[in-house]
Amino acid sequence: MSGGARKAGVFMPEKRKKVVVVDDEEDIVGAVEETLSGNYSVYSAQNGQEAIKLVENTGPDLIIMDILMPVMDGLEACRRIKRDKLTKMIPVLFLTVKNQLEDTQKAFEAGADSYMIKPFSPQKLMEKVEEMLMKSELRKDMA
Repeated sequence: MSGGARKAGVFMPEKRKKVVVVDDEEDIVGAVEETLSGNYSVYSAQNGQEAIKLVENTGPDLIIMDILMPVMDGLEACRRIKRDKLTKMIPVLFLTVKNQLEDTQKAFEAGADSYMIKPFSPQKLMEKVEEMLMKSELRKDMA
């Protein structure tokens, strides 16, 4: 049954997955929100410092984050999120213009789970989000 499940004869609506989008470019945040908002609850922040607070307050299922941002960049925010025992299991997808091998390596060293280059295809982003959330669910089930 799509859209929910039955438990003891009562319909239980599925809880929408929460995605935090972190980017200082409003047009990118808007494009990601437009792509995902039909299927997910989307929250946004403009820098790494705001992201950490938002992640603590919302408990998202996935974080999509840029690297280049003011106040605190995405790499530092990712390191802090992955060091915290309450947030370390939240998958992080970097969505960035930084496309050199060195950039990718730094992202994975900071704790990223995946990496995509801007500009992005909305369909590819949706596929990546679904894949990452599915893997995250499998890890939770195995724990």
